[in-house]
Amino acid sequence: MKRINSDRFAKSILVLFLVGVISGCGDQPEETARKNQPEITSKAAQSNESAVEPGLSEAGEATEESLESILARADEIIQRTGSAVNAAGDDVKHELEETAGNFAEKADSVLAETPKVNEAIKETVNDGLEVVKATPDLIRKIQKALKDAGLNPGAADGMMGPRTQNALVDFQKQHGLAEGKITKETLRELGITF
Repeated sequence: MKRINSDRFAKSILVLFLVGVISGCGDQPEETARKNQPEITSKAAQSNESAVEPGLSEAGEATEESLESILARADEIIQRTGSAVNAAGDDVKHELEETAGNFAEKADSVLAETPKVNEAIKETVNDGLEVVKATPDLIRKIQKALKDAGLNPGAADGMMGPRTQNALVDFQKQHGLAEGKITKETLRELGITF
């Protein structure tokens, strides 16, 4: 007798199950199934005279042949499914590579802009420590902005008196700015255009 390996046996069981489900196996009334049963056994009895291995009939060989064809079809389906999965995997791989390429391009453009941004930051930092010439109009704007910030610079008279000076230093301390002078960074923090 032939030995069937476990892989092919499992495939055949799966295929038989699928064929049964697809063909509506189990929907047939019991009477029809019983009518078909005697025909099969009578055909098997008639075929005993042919040269068949002991214990097998032609019906058994037909079953074996159909099992072989089912297994062949199952192998074909598995191969097609595998190639479809591989094709889908290739598509996904291609999309991922394309997306990664797009990100790499964007990252390169961002990195190319970094020196320009760094230069602008350096200029702003260096520029921020520049002292601005105090005019009465500018001092008046500073006094109003300090008052709006909750400090007491005194009257908005355009004069840099001790109250205005103390309020300015307090504001600069609160915001971590250079203290004691009217710098561009202080004016920017106060929201004053100059």
